[in-house]
Amino acid sequence: MTEWLDVDYDLPTMKGYYLVYIPNSLPQYTEESKMEVIFWRGKTTWARRNDKITHWMFLPVSPDTSWMEE
Repeated sequence: MTEWLDVDYDLPTMKGYYLVYIPNSLPQYTEESKMEVIFWRGKTTWARRNDKITHWMFLPVSPDTSWMEE
């Protein structure tokens, strides 16, 4: 299972989509709504967010659905 990584210590090395955690989301939202898939542009830039992203993780591998095509 993938672990959450702290942005103060580790950032993605490749551009792409990652799951991020934004703790300062509005308090009426659930924990799950504080997580969002966002594009990492590289170096120090996350796309589309002004909020403070504190943690990130790799997206899980898609499920095997090949059996559905048979």
